[in-house]
Amino acid sequence: MTDYDCWHETEEAVTVEGILATLRQNVMLAKQLLRTVMPAVAAVTSCRCQRALQDAIITAPDRMPSSLRRKLALLIDRAVPVKKGTR
Repeated sequence: MTDYDCWHETEEAVTVEGILATLRQNVMLAKQLLRTVMPAVAAVTSCRCQRALQDAIITAPDRMPSSLRRKLALLIDRAVPVKKGTR
């Protein structure tokens, strides 16, 4: 039950199966959206936002735990240089 179907008498009751079906459909649509827009976003190379972390991370790279670096790699690899053989 959701807050919508508990008071709306003209609509069918919401089921777990219905919720999961909607969730799966939304995941599929989100993936399609990302596949469509990511090439355009990746093509932007003149945006200052690409260097936003350059001066924002003040922790010395050698003081970052390797497990944390791996976890954040997608976000910080451009800004925080990785020494060869440390990954």
